[in-house]
Amino acid sequence: MRRIALLLSLLLAACTEAPPPAALGPAKYEPSEVGIVILHGRLGMPSYLQRLAADLRGLGYRVLTPEMSWSRQRAWDRDVAGSLDEIDAALARLRADGAKLTVLAGHSLGGAMTACHTAQRPPADAVLLMAAAWNPSGGYWQAVVGQSVGRAAEAVAAGKGAERANYTYLADGGGPLGVIATAIGFHDFNRPDSPINLPDCVANWKKPLANLWIAASGESQMAAQVKRQSLRLAPPHPLGRFETLTGSHIGVVQVALPTVTAWLDRVRR
Repeated sequence: MRRIALLLSLLLAACTEAPPPAALGPAKYEPSEVGIVILHGRLGMPSYLQRLAADLRGLGYRVLTPEMSWSRQRAWDRDVAGSLDEIDAALARLRADGAKLTVLAGHSLGGAMTACHTAQRPPADAVLLMAAAWNPSGGYWQAVVGQSVGRAAEAVAAGKGAERANYTYLADGGGPLGVIATAIGFHDFNRPDSPINLPDCVANWKKPLANLWIAASGESQMAAQVKRQSLRLAPPHPLGRFETLTGSHIGVVQVALPTVTAWLDRVRR
């Protein structure tokens, strides 16, 4: 009898867990009423986000993929606060165009900036973080970039924050890589007390909100651990999710659509 009761309870749990969107009732918002800002990664360009953005637009969502201050062309031409201003402007544009529900999404550094914006500014209604990564307070990070951060700080102090120079940054694989960057942004994003440290940002979210974290199977265990640690720091929400998808740090964006749309279907209700 105990075995039968256990089987029945397991069957009941299977039937009641994660009901399909249709079982949750009608949507409160249509896709056309949902505005999504997707932020690209460090020293990238929005072009690699266009497939995901186009697929979401094809489903009716309003999507913006702005070029941010940390792009390859702009090379950190604004500090963190100035970059947050640009995110505010993108969300405001979506609201002005008719979006009733806003989602801030980001990949890599864009994901960390999504967390930072949620902590420091009036947040979007929901957030999506894909392969989010940025932890400049870490000792290894500073061992790689510390000397360059010091030179950038000297340039800012000398009134040369808008000038570009050669700096060393931490590449996705964990090694040093050279980059030509603007002093003010390179310093603010990479200093050990930067306001964009991922776990600290999530710990400072002021209210629960729907959040989806997507990790890539090809990332290091340390990167995945930082994401899980950050998720645990977020205020609990019934639509808080953590999913690991097969792919590289960059490639995970191209396989994220089914996971993202399934989550959005629930956020809209």
